[in-house]
Amino acid sequence: MFQVIFLLLIGIALVLLNYKAITKERKSFSSTLSEEKSSISDMDLELGKLRADFSEDILQLQSELLKLRENMEKDTTKEIIIKENPEDLINNSNSVRIDVIKAMLDEKLSLEEISEKLKIGKGEVLLLKELYIK
Repeated sequence: MFQVIFLLLIGIALVLLNYKAITKERKSFSSTLSEEKSSISDMDLELGKLRADFSEDILQLQSELLKLRENMEKDTTKEIIIKENPEDLINNSNSVRIDVIKAMLDEKLSLEEISEKLKIGKGEVLLLKELYIK
């Protein structure tokens, strides 16, 4: 008789433990994930796409910055020496710029690279190229 009651109690305990496990499983990660997947709105999807686009753009900018840094390190040996006399610099600024731009164009540098190195606008580089360099 004692054995029957003992086995009955063990059976009830196992049923209760399994019931708890089943209810706990409903609250598990997979059920939460499936609920979240079904509740994702269009705005959340657009935000995810924008984040991906921004991260790609930032990655491209970082790689371009690294390339520019490498180019700057290479160009330290090619620096242009400008005369120290400010009057000569003012009087010859256009001819110096034209000569420098022509030399850079001969080196097959783009307009953007020239404008960045000389710290002048791209339009100014294009204007000087069209007016004086042919």
